[in-house]
Amino acid sequence: MMNTETTKTVYACVHAMKMATVDHFETGCEAAGRYVMSDTVNITAETLPELVKKIGDRYGLEVDYAFLNPGRFSFNRLEDAEGYPPSDSERKRWERGKLTLYLADYDFSIEKRTVCDVPPAEFDTLGIQVEHFE
Repeated sequence: MMNTETTKTVYACVHAMKMATVDHFETGCEAAGRYVMSDTVNITAETLPELVKKIGDRYGLEVDYAFLNPGRFSFNRLEDAEGYPPSDSERKRWERGKLTLYLADYDFSIEKRTVCDVPPAEFDTLGIQVEHFE
């Protein structure tokens, strides 16, 4: 029989979104951004730090600071047209107005879940024969 007393806490990222905006060194970001990614995901971990690391690993991100918005864990970084952080030389060219870089905003929907086994009696409501093993 399943143990109905087993519960655990799981942290989950259920949605990931990225929006990129052209960022000019002298004048800042252009008003209109574009969505470049919107994914329904299921990244889980036993702890919040482990979840943040898994998110970073999956999307190639170093999460060193973040913004907390209602229901969202967000951060941003400067990127080139391919979605990678610029090199030092690229950053210097951008500062001189010789290269276009983008401010990429990443938003992740994070949940904290309490998970437990389904009580065996609930399977009896399926309307099929269910054999219980002890």
